[in-house]
Amino acid sequence: MIDLQSLDAKSLEEQFAKELQKADEQPIWVDKAKKMISALLSVLIPLRDSDRLFTPELKPSPKLDEELFLSWCDLSCMKVLAFELERQNSTQKPSIQIEELATYLASYGVDLQDELKDFPIAHYNLHMLIKTVIKRLFYAK
Repeated sequence: MIDLQSLDAKSLEEQFAKELQKADEQPIWVDKAKKMISALLSVLIPLRDSDRLFTPELKPSPKLDEELFLSWCDLSCMKVLAFELERQNSTQKPSIQIEELATYLASYGVDLQDELKDFPIAHYNLHMLIKTVIKRLFYAK
């Protein structure tokens, strides 16, 4: 079981890596999943630790659990996360560093200068396959 509520980002990345190692996935999907997990954890853990978690609908969330983590795995939700954190960083302290998330999103064609600009649908479809790999880690028997 992946303990999203109490482990630090590095420990969680290691735990996810072990689960991915055990999963029957092609190396390309494992690599892509690791990158997405790392990008999300880089912002979700600081949000969790400062009691500032929220949902993709921008509602407060009491804890980081599988449901919240998987909701953020959607590419359009990750875009919302980046823009919302940028807005929050201008008014709230401590700031949440979004560089890793921004780099990840840029690699999928997300324009971080224009919130209204769409990203390529092919990137979204590829991203949904990565989300499926991660989802199986939580619900594997």
